[in-house]
Amino acid sequence: MQANRLRIVEERLAGATLVHLEMALSPAPSWAALGWLETSIRSYAKFVDVASKATSSDDGEHGVMRRERMAIDEIKALLDEMREAEPRPCPHCGKPI
Repeated sequence: MQANRLRIVEERLAGATLVHLEMALSPAPSWAALGWLETSIRSYAKFVDVASKATSSDDGEHGVMRRERMAIDEIKALLDEMREAEPRPCPHCGKPI
């Protein structure tokens, strides 16, 4: 997106900003991308702050896989605990639950 921003945003001396979407290298991938473009024009400092936080917390595919494995292990442990628990009788019919 930053490559397109540098190509399509024209900041004039009078303070006006023109956006030439027709000069973009490719179409915007989503409406959200256009929203980010607008944020980068209206408040560049805010855009840089949010973008840096978003990329710094992204530890890549390896981190996502690690978190998913941990979540799966937690679920397996809970299921094992449930299986190991002694069966209780149903309060209505007396059969084991």
